[in-house]
Amino acid sequence: EEELDLVEEQERIKNRKLITKEAQIQNDQENVANFRKEVDRYNEQKSAMEKIIATKNLSEKDKKLQDRQEALAVKMKKLSIIQEKYSNADKELEIHKRRIIVEPHYDSFSSDEETFSGQRLTKFEEDLTNSAKIFYHKIRRQSLGKEIIGPIISLIEIKEGSETWGKAVKNLVGRNLYAFLAKTDEAYRFAKRLYDETWPRWKPPISVYKVTAEDAKKADERLKKPVYKEVHDIASNLLSGDPYAIGFLKRVVKAGVAEDKYDPNTLTNIARDSRINILTKSGNSYYLSHGGFGRPPAPMKNSFGWKIKTSEEKYYTEVINERKTRVSIARLEKETRDLKIDEIKTLKEITKLHQEIQALGMPDEKILGKIETINEIIATIEAKTQEYIIHQNGLKIELDEAEDDFATYSMKKREVNRNIEDIKETIELLRIEAHSLTEKSTRLLTLELNFDAEYESHLQEKNEREARAKQKGERPEEIRNYTEIRDELNRIEGHLDSIGISNVDEDKIDAQKVKVESLKVYMVEREEHITNLRADLEARLAFWNGELQEVVTNITRSMKLLLGGIFEKIRLKVTNINKPDEAGLYIEAITKGKAYRDFRELSGGEKVLAIEGLILAMHTLTDSPIHAIDEFTQRLDEKNKALAFSIAVRTQKLAGENSRFVPQFILLCPDALDVDISDNIHHMVVSEMKVVKAEHVRRQ
Repeated sequence: EEELDLVEEQERIKNRKLITKEAQIQNDQENVANFRKEVDRYNEQKSAMEKIIATKNLSEKDKKLQDRQEALAVKMKKLSIIQEKYSNADKELEIHKRRIIVEPHYDSFSSDEETFSGQRLTKFEEDLTNSAKIFYHKIRRQSLGKEIIGPIISLIEIKEGSETWGKAVKNLVGRNLYAFLAKTDEAYRFAKRLYDETWPRWKPPISVYKVTAEDAKKADERLKKPVYKEVHDIASNLLSGDPYAIGFLKRVVKAGVAEDKYDPNTLTNIARDSRINILTKSGNSYYLSHGGFGRPPAPMKNSFGWKIKTSEEKYYTEVINERKTRVSIARLEKETRDLKIDEIKTLKEITKLHQEIQALGMPDEKILGKIETINEIIATIEAKTQEYIIHQNGLKIELDEAEDDFATYSMKKREVNRNIEDIKETIELLRIEAHSLTEKSTRLLTLELNFDAEYESHLQEKNEREARAKQKGERPEEIRNYTEIRDELNRIEGHLDSIGISNVDEDKIDAQKVKVESLKVYMVEREEHITNLRADLEARLAFWNGELQEVVTNITRSMKLLLGGIFEKIRLKVTNINKPDEAGLYIEAITKGKAYRDFRELSGGEKVLAIEGLILAMHTLTDSPIHAIDEFTQRLDEKNKALAFSIAVRTQKLAGENSRFVPQFILLCPDALDVDISDNIHHMVVSEMKVVKAEHVRRQ
């Protein structure tokens, strides 16, 4: 990981260097272009002065000077007329625009008190207003005015008696004043589609929220305000109107409002302790719940209850007048643009005439001096241009070197990433092996504890039996089995039940009872022994599961080594180990992409190679000098046959690493001709010919 971080840091440095060189080259190219423009401009001035020098006749020079002065007077008069027309058209355009735009534009948010005191909208609220109007009309055209309501500002009012807090409350609600509310899932889905269709690329700042009847029920609930007297109330508690809108605002607007007269430290502590933001009545101070202050919310100028005027609410004449006004605006805008272009052209012509008049009025010696100065300036600029071109060529060479360095570090980064992936795979194999060893150790410890407990139980049982045996006397010559003793016990008990109260020797009865009790104790001891045997069986089963898992892990590891060049990854999975009837063995491999594919999804050749890899991997687990495999290349094409032989060579090397022998593999193949195989494989061709007994030929 540290090496990767180091390589990535070097790659970032090289990338920054690359970007710097490209910027320097672009800057040099711009400088060269600017210098060439300067040279062209000076050459034009030089040509004009040389033409003046070429005019030998003084009267002709004076005549040209007079012509230029007359042309200058005409141009100045034309400029005055153009400027007067432009001023009149601009004033008329402003008048027409006021007829269309009722609310004046205001392009930026400012803290100027004069701005706040008026009704001019900020650019942000103007965008909100225009977007809300467009979306509102789109909704009405689809007859969804009841399912999608809004904007919220048109649905709510400030409560009676709280009018002085209206400014602060509006600012806290902010952009949500122009939000819309969808009452159903279908309406919400339609609103999303309509929003994307209306603005496919640029997205306006309006929002659409999904509300339910539960939100409407919460409209009458009053949010609990902090206990401090400095906080007047929660902003959403001061609003009334549509239940859906009020319920939604109580869900999202949790900030409080307070008077401006309180100390900033006091309001900051209250905001932090109550975990709410607090805005003062004037809207100029905003205290944050994390214990600080910040920029207050942007002011919202439209009043509560602001309605969007629909087209059907306009009078017919008003619509006609608006259309005429818009046509006039378009005409006047085109006229002002054309006048401005004419003004710029005329100014250029006047400037040129001024330069010619000034040049014609100069003595020839002064003009020659200016020409020499221009020549020096041109030579200096051309020298600088050459310097920049040389510098640019050097930067291009450095850029090529930087690109090579960047490509080198990119390759190194990919190599480090591959190494990290290999290390992670090795770590995963080691983790699996460690887990297997831990489970094996746990099972061995469990077996040891069970054997110790069983040993203690048997030892105690032995001692108790020896003690009882000593009380009984000497060891009998004949030791009867359990079945015989049980049958005798049943026979004696049945006999005792049948004799009733006959005159039987009481000593014999007591002796038989003692014998019965002894047999009962023996039965209990046998049951304990059976329980211990069951525990031992479970421990052995757990140990067998671990052994099986270890075998599967070893086979998987060998298959990965044998099939590494054929499959990107391959693994074995064993399911239902404790249920032999439902157990299964699965082969999964990665051939294309990153996902494992089931054995059934592999191609025919891949399936055969995977099975041969499994068989050869199991051969590596057996320490044997001779291995024989039949039908080795069955159902394989020439390419896959060669791959199968390469797997066999790897198997021979892998099997010989921890073996006492040099293992030999005998591969029986139905057809291995024209196959590219390793020199380590000795290829023997055996032909088989079947002889059929010939019938006797009958002589004619």
